[in-house]
Amino acid sequence: PRPSGREITSHDDCFEWVELLALSSSGATVARAFVRIGDHEAIAAWPRRFDHMDVSHSICIYAESTREARYVVPFCLHAHSESDLDGAKRCVVEAGKQVLIQMDGPPASVHWYSDGHNGFELLIPFQVFDAFYSPWTFALYADIAAQLDRFQPGFLDLSIYSQDYAWTLPNSRGPGGLYKIPLTEDEITELSADQILEMAASPDLTTGDILAELAARGGPWAQLQGDQP
Repeated sequence: PRPSGREITSHDDCFEWVELLALSSSGATVARAFVRIGDHEAIAAWPRRFDHMDVSHSICIYAESTREARYVVPFCLHAHSESDLDGAKRCVVEAGKQVLIQMDGPPASVHWYSDGHNGFELLIPFQVFDAFYSPWTFALYADIAAQLDRFQPGFLDLSIYSQDYAWTLPNSRGPGGLYKIPLTEDEITELSADQILEMAASPDLTTGDILAELAARGGPWAQLQGDQP
């Protein structure tokens, strides 16, 4: 059923709000705050407040600074494995190829990450496919992921397709001490999982500005930098 108070929209909404979150070692939320996606200073300061430990933001980008507002969602996949990290990497790369075919998107629209733990992520910013609010977005994404999972079963996390999913910020440090880092297409396709884990032993500090890094190498607001009023 359609959530109450929300209507399907086309291009009238201005989706510009994300909810920042910080988690404790047990996974409990210890802090949260809505900020505009163009507020570079606030977003860059958030990881520093928590020593880069388990900092994230809502996967949804909202039209207003409330979870009750309409939202759009970038498409994402998370493949992981405790025993076959190279298999998880192959899974997400192959899934990415299939997604590009389905969405008719350019290869450069896919952004890759090592999750800093036991897997890899794919993300396609919502601007690539001109997304708009629909209450069925997560169900659609979950269905796409379930279809992709049939090709290499057991790697894709099918539980992430909900409004509660939090997307970990790049350079966030996980419980094992490794960092979530962005990867180029060459890195995720050519390097082994062990080589990527070596890279994840330290944050990607090619810019020192996490928002500039997101803009350059991928994030749900990658095409919206500079939009702060």
